Amino acid sequence: MKIMFLCFIPIMRDVGGIQKVTDSLAGEFMRRGHDVIFVHYEWRDIPPDYPFTAPQHYIDTRNDDRKQWVETYLQLLRQQGTEVVINLNSSEKSYFLLSQTPRDVKRITTNHLQPFAGLDHLRESSPLIPGRTLKRRLNRLTGTYLPFVMRPVYARRERANIDKMLRVSDRYCVLCAEYIERVIHFHPNVDKSKLCFIPNPTPYPDATFDSANKQNILLYVGRLSNYPKNLIAFVRVWHRLSKANPDWKAVIVGEGGVVDRVIKPYVKSQQIPRIHFEGFQQDVTSYYKSAKFVCVTSFFEAWNMSLIEGMSFGCVPVAFDSYEGARAIISHEKDGILVKPFDEELMASAIQRLIDHPEKMRQMSQNAKEKTNTFSLQSVADRWESLINTI
Repeated sequence: MKIMFLCFIPIMRDVGGIQKVTDSLAGEFMRRGHDVIFVHYEWRDIPPDYPFTAPQHYIDTRNDDRKQWVETYLQLLRQQGTEVVINLNSSEKSYFLLSQTPRDVKRITTNHLQPFAGLDHLRESSPLIPGRTLKRRLNRLTGTYLPFVMRPVYARRERANIDKMLRVSDRYCVLCAEYIERVIHFHPNVDKSKLCFIPNPTPYPDATFDSANKQNILLYVGRLSNYPKNLIAFVRVWHRLSKANPDWKAVIVGEGGVVDRVIKPYVKSQQIPRIHFEGFQQDVTSYYKSAKFVCVTSFFEAWNMSLIEGMSFGCVPVAFDSYEGARAIISHEKDGILVKPFDEELMASAIQRLIDHPEKMRQMSQNAKEKTNTFSLQSVADRWESLINTI
């Protein structure tokens, strides 16, 4: 099978979640004998010797010559003999390119976000929307004080976008069954025959860990922002835990401007002890191997990869039950903890109960590791092959 992954950015494994997942899936497809190429259409500086898993091609869309975009795109399709295009986002440029795809090429659009993202928690999340422009200020104020005004506006916009992508796609793939239900809830008239779901795979299929080497660490891995990641809540949860657990520490891995502007000043003003900022790390496996908990405090997510990655290495996942993907990943009290959004005291108490009962924590750690078999690279690739073959 000849497969093209179409994305707005190059598929560089160590840059972001979509890239990491796509790179893993592409590698498995190639191992199975499929021919894979990556195609992106937004300019990025790429090191000349970057070790892409599959050949990476660029469609220069910096000008308005759409005829040239199409010529380059069709040439890539012909050169590879592409049979399937897996489109990784729903931008206007993706829509345009898919609309030019020959009808004998299968087209699948994936949604790597929570459909109708964040509409359930506008009042809680809107105050942390960054930016000083008039539009951002209005979004903050309206979302905070008049969320019932913003919800139908956002929902109408996404319904139109989904319908548009469905017109040029044979299938519209989300990350879990609950997201299909969410799409139908907000868009009852959607073409349900084109909806499907496949979860993201764990990018560490051969992950191992030694319980004896686990340290007393509460870990956060990801983009450092307060919207939508709600990093400040993680810091406050740790502040509560730090008082009763002097032999524990919090570790934050990632980068983002909010750290120097907001988080570190807050940590200093509140005199929060034993919190370590590690910055961006190309390889995060050592952190997962060491930590006992991986914690996510986001207002909304799609399929938070740090939960899956941490579970692969025996971290007990703890997350606010604020989006359906968390429920698809974590079975509450069996292989992790789901906490009522956005009760920071309750999250700290749930973590403390496991700290106080190490046997329960160890059992949950083993269960978390076993749960990731559900999201193994092999099983996810099987599902992709099955989907492609049914179109």
